[in-house]
Amino acid sequence: MKEYEGLILLEPNLEEAGLDDLVGKFTANITKRNGEIILVEKWGKRPLSYEIKKHSRAHYVLIVFKTAPENVKTLDRQLKLSEQVIRYLITCKEADNPKKAQEFAQ
Repeated sequence: MKEYEGLILLEPNLEEAGLDDLVGKFTANITKRNGEIILVEKWGKRPLSYEIKKHSRAHYVLIVFKTAPENVKTLDRQLKLSEQVIRYLITCKEADNPKKAQEFAQ
């Protein structure tokens, strides 16, 4: 299993309960495929650098998790289909290690 970070921007008009439900669905998708949630941080509502889908603010959520690489595709699909998601990015944390980064480059 590899370690990943997902930064998700959600619609600013979501209530706290709706935000918790949505984040719960994303984390449940990871754990039901034998993944492990390491960290979930809600950064709150912040301004965007530029407008996205007519929104100037968004709820920022960071999820750090471990899972098999093939399970990231299902999470990607779920995020893509969710109407409340404005933008998202999933990155592999393995490349943060300089020694590992050299291995990937070769």
